[in-house]
Amino acid sequence: MKKYLISLLLVGIAFPCAFAQQISLTFFSGYTFAEKFEADEIYGRIDDGYQWGIGIENAFNAENAIEVNYQNMVSGVWYRRIFTQYEGDLSTNYLMAGYMRKARFQDNFYGFGVMQADAVWFIPDRSLASDEVVRPAFGARAGFRFQPTSHVALNAHAQLLSPIQWFGLDFFLGIGGPNAGVSGGSTISSLTWADR
Repeated sequence: MKKYLISLLLVGIAFPCAFAQQISLTFFSGYTFAEKFEADEIYGRIDDGYQWGIGIENAFNAENAIEVNYQNMVSGVWYRRIFTQYEGDLSTNYLMAGYMRKARFQDNFYGFGVMQADAVWFIPDRSLASDEVVRPAFGARAGFRFQPTSHVALNAHAQLLSPIQWFGLDFFLGIGGPNAGVSGGSTISSLTWADR
């Protein structure tokens, strides 16, 4: 699965670069808040902590861009399963691709919003008695960017990232005709405040 994710990242970088007018490399760091979770006889908590990442933004014009980024956070985790409690560290790795829309307020200051989707993989240490898990993920980010020079910019943003743990498709017939629906859900999400 890791080879698939790395290949997807490389394609996600190479394809948009062929059509981009401007390519930006971004480094960012932030703080992610703690989250409790509950699922199938398991109750636990993922602690808050430091999150870092790197990304490539491919701008097609002043308002539209596509970005691919990788984000990582190592945090403490504990969970209870029936009568046993486990504690240890968990590495959470998001590989995301998304569409960015920008709104310029002044020549060197603008707001932006990003919708993202791709995958997350969790790498627990042995003390958690759990296997590595890969799930699809979605995310959203909104913030402001100050660009004092053509080569340097500073961002402040809030971000929501969430793995998709279950997915469903419904199709039914009724008096009004056929209907279809798609649903998904997660027991955890991570909310980050970041500067870059």
